[in-house]
Amino acid sequence: MSSKKILIVVMLLFYIASALGQESNITSGNTTSNITMESFLETWHIGPYVNQTVFFYADFVSMNGTLIGSCELNGDAMQFNQSNYYFTNIFAVPSNYTYEISCTASGYETQVKTRIANILPVPDLDADDDYYVVPMDCNDNNANINPGEEEVLGNGLDDDCSPKTKDAQVLNITTNKENYALSETVLINITANNETDTYITINTPTNVSYIYIFSNGTYPVTQQFSLTGLAGLYSIEAVNYYQDNVKQAYNEFIVGSPMILEISVNDTDIYVGERVKLRAIVSGNSGNVNTIWNMDDGTQKYGLTINHTYSAAKSYNVVLVATDQGGGQVIKSKQIIVKPAYYLKVKVVDNSTSEIIKNATVKLDGKELDVNSSGMVEYKTTNATYKLKASAPYYIGYSEDIKLNKSLVFTIRLTRSREDQKPVVSLISPGNNGVFDGIFKFKFTDNTDADCSLYLSEEVNWWIESAKLENLDSGKEYSITSDAEEKEYKWKILCKDEDGNTGESQVYVVKPKEVEELATSSIVQDVYDVIPDFETYGPDERRIVQFLDLEVVLKDAQRKLEMANRDLFNLRTVTNPDDYETKRQEILKRLETIKDETPLIVRSKNKANFVKYADDTELENLLDEYMGLKGREIKNKKSLLETNKELQKRFMIQSSAYNIEVEYISGRKDEITLVIREIESAGEKDTYVESIPKSIIESAKDIVFVTPVNVLKEDPLFESSLGAGKIVYYVKRSMNLDDLPKITAAVISTEEAGVSSVTGFAILDGLGLNDSNKKVFFIQLIIVFILLGVYIYYSTDRTTIFMGGKKDAARETMAVEPAKHIGRKNVETKYVEKNYVERRDVGSDKISYLKELIASIHALADVNLKDAAIKYYELKLLYGTLDESEKSLLYFDVMRLSDEIGSRHIISLVNEAMANISEGNDEEAHKIYMDIEVEFEKLSDGMKAEVYQRCCDIGMRLKDG
Repeated sequence: MSSKKILIVVMLLFYIASALGQESNITSGNTTSNITMESFLETWHIGPYVNQTVFFYADFVSMNGTLIGSCELNGDAMQFNQSNYYFTNIFAVPSNYTYEISCTASGYETQVKTRIANILPVPDLDADDDYYVVPMDCNDNNANINPGEEEVLGNGLDDDCSPKTKDAQVLNITTNKENYALSETVLINITANNETDTYITINTPTNVSYIYIFSNGTYPVTQQFSLTGLAGLYSIEAVNYYQDNVKQAYNEFIVGSPMILEISVNDTDIYVGERVKLRAIVSGNSGNVNTIWNMDDGTQKYGLTINHTYSAAKSYNVVLVATDQGGGQVIKSKQIIVKPAYYLKVKVVDNSTSEIIKNATVKLDGKELDVNSSGMVEYKTTNATYKLKASAPYYIGYSEDIKLNKSLVFTIRLTRSREDQKPVVSLISPGNNGVFDGIFKFKFTDNTDADCSLYLSEEVNWWIESAKLENLDSGKEYSITSDAEEKEYKWKILCKDEDGNTGESQVYVVKPKEVEELATSSIVQDVYDVIPDFETYGPDERRIVQFLDLEVVLKDAQRKLEMANRDLFNLRTVTNPDDYETKRQEILKRLETIKDETPLIVRSKNKANFVKYADDTELENLLDEYMGLKGREIKNKKSLLETNKELQKRFMIQSSAYNIEVEYISGRKDEITLVIREIESAGEKDTYVESIPKSIIESAKDIVFVTPVNVLKEDPLFESSLGAGKIVYYVKRSMNLDDLPKITAAVISTEEAGVSSVTGFAILDGLGLNDSNKKVFFIQLIIVFILLGVYIYYSTDRTTIFMGGKKDAARETMAVEPAKHIGRKNVETKYVEKNYVERRDVGSDKISYLKELIASIHALADVNLKDAAIKYYELKLLYGTLDESEKSLLYFDVMRLSDEIGSRHIISLVNEAMANISEGNDEEAHKIYMDIEVEFEKLSDGMKAEVYQRCCDIGMRLKDG
């Protein structure tokens, strides 16, 4: 845009601002006779040489231009030439002469300036050959400095020998003070280079701006601004154009009001769907106060007290504007942080037995809960990182930082503390029925050192301590020597640790040596003798043995040994000595292979437990790669991605990893890394997919899969069905366990949303409730209940469900469908259906479970009524599977629960109707009141009495309106 066009636009803005504003004129003249006005003085001299006339000048001005008064130089009066004051003198001797200029004018400040005139000997009149002579040339040593040059901005030189053209661009904006009362005039002082353009923008608290333009102005200048009827912060933005340069300046001032405004809020940190209550506290106001609340979600509310619910998680800046009858206005803001609501269920079990620990305690960021009879606790959480701790008597405590981005069921495995852990002792040699040679080998595992003794017995239950070793380290192999007479004994090892716990091995039999030379078959027995007994291992090692199926490996080794033993026995039929020896060596070679492939000792050197979910980007990349490898076309990528995002919320992948050292019977040692993925709550039709970066594992050839998988890519990427509920593999080396969470793992569904069959539960998956689609929601919910009724009808052998067999017609409907109009988004009906299927045949445990379920719904109703109603559906389904005698045990508990949900729902509807009335939305309030009447009729007489007055109040409000 050209400068001309810019000037036209600016002038239009100036015209508009002038039309809207009350005052926009530049102050001229002495507007207040009794106030001393500000003045400015600039002095200079020309002619620094002896015997020449030296000119002394004074520029005495105010904001309105040159002042007419009087100026003196060292007490002598100066002449006036219509623009400047001047004085002439001739000096005969070179020297530095100090002179003082003092200027006065009526009504303005007196200004005094002192300078030094350096009088020099007469030089060459044009020493720099620029055709300008002294005194016109103010610098005769530089040909680029003379009256014919243009002033160059910012180079520190007086290029044109004129003090009036400034070397630096100046822009300064000040106000006569910082704080003003309502409607008080503000004096804005602008200092800039003369003959330059300056644009001033004044921004008010309501974001209305006023523009003032000073074109080719003479400075300093003062602008009056009196549009200060609104309290708050005003900002001044100034832009100055000098030649091709632009300079900006900023200042601000505050307009106060006697009115004081504060915002009171019940909580600034809430969950999605949770109601926040805000109240305006006003004092010092003039008359009534009008309040407008901007909720930062596109809605406005009015009144001193409001309630509001946010449907999306984010940080909201609530702005309250309060205006009183005197015209005073104050603005306040309050930040409300709305978090997504998740539920974390934590289950605590014994690491060895997987049994629940009933006296465990769980702490989440300082909130401590005792587990229930199912070994679980439940927390309401959001997407944040929490410190999760668990403890129980006689167990080692657990502590971990856990990051949540969805609802989760988390299992904590506690290991018994060393004070309660007995040493686990294993016998190595001689094996059972082995040969007595006085040397017995063993090892033990424990959390401390231990003293171990060898016990021998010649008779039943009569043991004698034969030898003892002290201060032994856990996990190492030891030999203990006995000088007992060579004969047949039973023997065992007993170890006692530093905590006083005692553990003993199993009992083996040892026999004296045969006089004759050992047969070749004894080699087979030697291998038999050292096959380990994994039952004596500690918890971690037993878990490794279980997932590596080492019991199967040992059984296979025993089978091969039996075959070798058989082949050795058959050597007796071989008559040719050469054939005998050849076959014997083949058998011995097979035995060496068995020894080299059969684990003797399994040691856990390091372990890690973690839960990690693929984020949206990882999930999208994994899904794209997986569908491409499977050759599947994606018709609607967004739909498929959303389906899989929702799917991640319905399962949990709990991962364990171990760095393991395996020692074989032959003495060979291997190091491997075992990875265990245990998947909970996933559907059998879904597929587990895992992608491992090449930086962690180079190729799928480096992996041994214990559970069956389908390798789709050697990088590697593989898939597996979820029928077994676990994925187990190990890597043929020791890995850094900290790298494992970098692996992307997810449960993948290839079905895009919208193609599944429509059932009552499918409708619930898309159900939502808000002001804009409430009618649609009611229609959907009616369909849900019709389909749900059909489902129950056919799933209960077509018998009518009556709570406890009661025939009270007024209570039947309420019991089956409490709080009919309560809805929620993303209803987890699959969870309800799954629990129903799992629990319908649990026998005597069903009553206990239902009692716990009733208690949990009572607790949930305090924080989330919608979720409580949904969990009631599960209760209803399970209640329908009870026989009449079982129903009678729970009937009144279920009735009370239904009453509680119904009454709480009515109270929430009353509050919602009240809010609509306060906002003038009577039509919507009438619709809600019709729902209140329907829900009221479902309550018992006692519960009706509790909410009757609230219902009457809203009815009267609507009638009066």
